[in-house]
Amino acid sequence: MTTTRGERLRIAREKRFKSARSAGKALGIAISTYGAHERAEAPGGRDYGPNEALRIHPAPSYRIALTLFALGVAGLLALYSAGVTDIFWYCAIVVVAGLGRGALNYIPWSVYNYMPDVDEIVTGRRREGAFAGVMTFVRKVMQSAAILLATQILNFAGLVPKTMDQPAAVVTTVVAIVAIGPLAIMLFGFVVSLRFKLNSETHAVLMTEIERFKTQPGTAPP
Repeated sequence: MTTTRGERLRIAREKRFKSARSAGKALGIAISTYGAHERAEAPGGRDYGPNEALRIHPAPSYRIALTLFALGVAGLLALYSAGVTDIFWYCAIVVVAGLGRGALNYIPWSVYNYMPDVDEIVTGRRREGAFAGVMTFVRKVMQSAAILLATQILNFAGLVPKTMDQPAAVVTTVVAIVAIGPLAIMLFGFVVSLRFKLNSETHAVLMTEIERFKTQPGTAPP
């Protein structure tokens, strides 16, 4: 007898998907954490339900991740500027940056699951597919734009193709792109996150209101 949410998810996944990877992609769940969802409510474990992800609140979590990644970038820049060559210090900084980078990759997708609820109370429609499409499209466009912009900046700095020996100006430009670019974007993300108010309490109010206008005629958004 199926007794846990994780077991129900696993059974449904085995019936409808070829692998956990394809199920995670279809459901908008980070592949690296999909296994934890199939172990939900397991004996001796914690119940990581939907609201569990909001316990710390996504905006503060996002700012913590930004801070860790920013410290990592700043640390690498400081080591380079000081001429440090000991690989140990670089590895230590990379660990810190990696913790932040991993969280920055996961948090937006975990928050995305709640955006259709916000949209529904404003428009009265469920548009999960549209949100997923826009999020993926914007990410790919920005990645392509970043590559194009970085290439043009390096060409302007005097990049010499097909050689490891580059002018000092090119090396300085690379350092600036790797450091200043991410730090500027992270600062923008930090400021935006200050306006993000979704947490377990506000989401509960949101769901209550959605249920109300579903059950009471004439209360739905226009």
